[in-house]
Amino acid sequence: MEKGYPCVFYGDYYRMKDQESPHRGVIDTLLQARKKYAYGEQKNYFDHPNTVGFTRLGDDIRPESGLALLISNGEDGFKEMYVGERHKGEVWHEITGNRKEEITIGDNGMANFLVSGGKLAVWVKKDA
Repeated sequence: MEKGYPCVFYGDYYRMKDQESPHRGVIDTLLQARKKYAYGEQKNYFDHPNTVGFTRLGDDIRPESGLALLISNGEDGFKEMYVGERHKGEVWHEITGNRKEEITIGDNGMANFLVSGGKLAVWVKKDA
């Protein structure tokens, strides 16, 4: 979220009883993405019952900042989302490893971002 602090539960990151968490790798990716890319205004996309999305538009201080995040609890999905005209023409890629495509941001700051069913996808500027 745009305002607030990330909260990671101990068991989700380290272990529950005698079992190591299977989520640590993706949590590390999400925490790094928040630190490096999650700046600027946030846009929310709650227009589908199984796929939600958020974008952060980035700021002038961090030229690599800006991201798009989608979460699906159903089938594969996509959303046309706005990441800002500052990003027009940029090529973005997905950093959790769930999608292999690259996406080019349009002149209007919009792009169709993809997510695999039951997964999350975090899209950022390639080579940022």
